[in-house]
Amino acid sequence: MEIKQIPAARKTPMPGAITPVDGGTITSVRGFKAGGTYAGIKTYSDDKMDVGMLLSDTPCAAAGVFTKSSIVSPSVTVNRETLAGGQSIRGLVVNSGIANAGVGEQGYIDAKEMAVVASGALGVKAEELLVFSTGIIGVELPMTLIRSGVEQIELSGSGGNPLARAMMTTDTHPKEVAVTVDIGGTEVRIGGVAKGSGMIHPNMATMLCFVATDAAIDQGLLRSMLPDVADYSLNMLTVDGDSSTNDSLVVLANGTAGNATITAGTPEADAFRAGLLECCVQLTRMLARDGEGATHLLVVEVAGARTSEDARVAARTIASSLLVKSAVYGADPNWGRLLAALGRSQAEAVEEKIDLFINGVCIMEAGKPIPFHRDAVVALMRGDEVTFHSNNRSDTLSIVVKIGGSTLGSHDTTLVDLVKLQQEGTEVVVVHGGGNVISRWMQRQGIAPQFVGGLRVTDAESLEIVVAVLGGLINKELVSLMEQLGGKCIGLSGIDNRMLTCGIANPELGYVGEIQSVDTGPIRALLDSGYIPMIAPLGVHKFDGSENAGKPLNINGDTVAGELARELQADRLVFLTDVAGVMDSGGRVISRLDQRRANMLLNSGVAGGGMIPKLQACLRGLEGGAVADIIDGRHPNALVDCLQGRNTGTTITPAPRGR
Repeated sequence: MEIKQIPAARKTPMPGAITPVDGGTITSVRGFKAGGTYAGIKTYSDDKMDVGMLLSDTPCAAAGVFTKSSIVSPSVTVNRETLAGGQSIRGLVVNSGIANAGVGEQGYIDAKEMAVVASGALGVKAEELLVFSTGIIGVELPMTLIRSGVEQIELSGSGGNPLARAMMTTDTHPKEVAVTVDIGGTEVRIGGVAKGSGMIHPNMATMLCFVATDAAIDQGLLRSMLPDVADYSLNMLTVDGDSSTNDSLVVLANGTAGNATITAGTPEADAFRAGLLECCVQLTRMLARDGEGATHLLVVEVAGARTSEDARVAARTIASSLLVKSAVYGADPNWGRLLAALGRSQAEAVEEKIDLFINGVCIMEAGKPIPFHRDAVVALMRGDEVTFHSNNRSDTLSIVVKIGGSTLGSHDTTLVDLVKLQQEGTEVVVVHGGGNVISRWMQRQGIAPQFVGGLRVTDAESLEIVVAVLGGLINKELVSLMEQLGGKCIGLSGIDNRMLTCGIANPELGYVGEIQSVDTGPIRALLDSGYIPMIAPLGVHKFDGSENAGKPLNINGDTVAGELARELQADRLVFLTDVAGVMDSGGRVISRLDQRRANMLLNSGVAGGGMIPKLQACLRGLEGGAVADIIDGRHPNALVDCLQGRNTGTTITPAPRGR
């Protein structure tokens, strides 16, 4: 069964054209070879395989996400150690039939030896290989059989299917997929194979998933991107409520496509993430369809949740309910079971605001039953796929507003508009900038501002000024001005309570953060208490034991606004700027864009400079269900006019469904 929340699965970002590869597999990706064989680990049959290998012609950037179980296979331990070493990876070896778990220290010895054995056959170093096992727990690996199997494998560019078969345990068929993605005019391929049929439940399920790509991508970016992709695909999968000791998702990128290296905060990064997500979502659906004993694919959609985490909890609870599953099996539209599961999920839900649908048929609206033709819904539920959709209506408009540092001390009406909206009952979250003020303070200290590709460099010396100006001077003066106008406002930054946890976005930019996780708890607490959170775009480096752990980081304010709109599932995301809106190639304002056209502007280079992070942030906001606007904040009452439909800037909306 597949479970999802609407922002992740129905509003997938589409920065570049994504095209499925007919008959695609992991070796549809250039520069990768694979193969599989039967070594005798599993009981024999003509079509069985149980040892497989994958090899890249060139070294790969690599990233991995592994089981969250406290009891893990030593193979997982070895892979974590290998990836932590930071060296490039050339390939992997996998066996099925025995999990190499629950066997004590011998499991670690065998996992290390498995890498050595495979390295001899592949002609690479053992530390350049990852090792995987899946199958029965509590049995040691038969290393003699594995050695023999590795020697038998013949690698080829058509070996993706044998590799996928060699991974299988109780699977009824191999799972394979490949897509192409347009990255800045270069065709990049992403392909994968996966296994898993039973012992499947978030997080990640009992599964192995190997993904290869010929994209050139910064390894740090790949590693920060993969957990998020997993959360919106494989981590939203459940079959039987059990999870495993061996769960693993790895991505290898060999760069043979010839594209410029993908770095954080670029349209190319968004395009690659979209392609990787598409690949993982397709594999997730294949795993769900092949669940042990499964007769239907159950898809649970949750919209209008207060937070993304609420949406996930609600979806998982519904999809994991045995009563809901039995209703699906019996084609019984007993929607009371859906409502009961939603209620016990601990996600915030108000009965009179709930809409429920079964395969598109409304059965409950605003908390009240809707008459429906039972026989018609029963017929729909007898199909291969059943979709439950829950929508939590909100009477309160929620908006995230990004204001530039120019608002401080200016004569526009932005702050007046914000107070007016608050007094009318709108939930308002404000993110402010301050680049010009930072530059002035740096000049006063004799520090010349530095930029790389139009982005500010934040070294150790300037970081002190950035934190002081954004988190202190600008933030507190804006709060004071809001209170003078009659508003209720509290200032904070992403450092507070580790609200925005980050990694280093690009070493060339210094202490500039790339957001990896968002805690909306402090913001929700302030909104619930009637305050406007005034947020300085600062974050804290993740506590990873590195020299930067816990260090404050500067973050692009547009990026912060987009991420908060996504996580808060805001209704609107508004950027108040000093330009009229998004311009076309002729310099004319574009009044309305959908996701696809916005991505075309980014990929074509028509949108440039400071408009790039704004459009990227709009696309992230759309994932959470927001409608985004980029408007000229210098006009009187520009914000209120925008929300009332009198917008002269640019509105960005989701792409039409079905496109």
